[in-house]
Amino acid sequence: MKKLLEIRNIETYINQFHILSGVNLEVIEGRATVILGRNGAGKTTTLNSIIGLRPASSGKIIFNGEDITDLKSFQIPNKGIGYIPEDRDIFTDLTIEENLLISSRNKKTFSERKELVLDLFPDLKKYWKYKGGVLSGGQQQMLSIARALINDNKLIIIDEPSKGLAPLIIEDLIKKINEIKKTNTILMVEQNFDMATRIGDDYYIIDEGKTVHQSTRDEIINNEDIKKKYLGI
Repeated sequence: MKKLLEIRNIETYINQFHILSGVNLEVIEGRATVILGRNGAGKTTTLNSIIGLRPASSGKIIFNGEDITDLKSFQIPNKGIGYIPEDRDIFTDLTIEENLLISSRNKKTFSERKELVLDLFPDLKKYWKYKGGVLSGGQQQMLSIARALINDNKLIIIDEPSKGLAPLIIEDLIKKINEIKKTNTILMVEQNFDMATRIGDDYYIIDEGKTVHQSTRDEIINNEDIKKKYLGI
């Protein structure tokens, strides 16, 4: 199995605060890897270090065989990484179409990728000319995911996709992400344990800025001690 992403003992600071102090993980191509942990453990900072928003001060980030540790944040998407932030970050004053157009790196393939996205998210087709700001929370999340899928990315990174969504919307989102998983490698941070275990193949727990546990789905579900100690379950 190919290691698409390797994080080797990264350390990251935010101002004077030492947020990550030894994060290690691997993402295998064709699988969904989930990062778990309590609030403030360093999960989002780990994602932000991968995409260059919070550069690691030490350690290595290897993507598709290339060291991307010191790349600027605007260079990393061109390597084939799509990022879906927890606050969605759609352009609320632009239409769905405009949001996707501005996110597309290759206008020649836009029409083809657009059809794939609209097949996955029929609501986006229905409200194609609507501005992002009038969409529901669930529809905005779909648009945020669609912006990552409009490019032929090798890795899709998703931060807290269920945040702020109603249970019925989360159910639909689980189905959609599992559809995406059939054709894309996924790295996801998720607080909702039920959702996480219905999507992921491989699991890492981060606590106090360090990787403290690695397991498969069955292992994480059945390890009551680990869930209680690190997840509060």
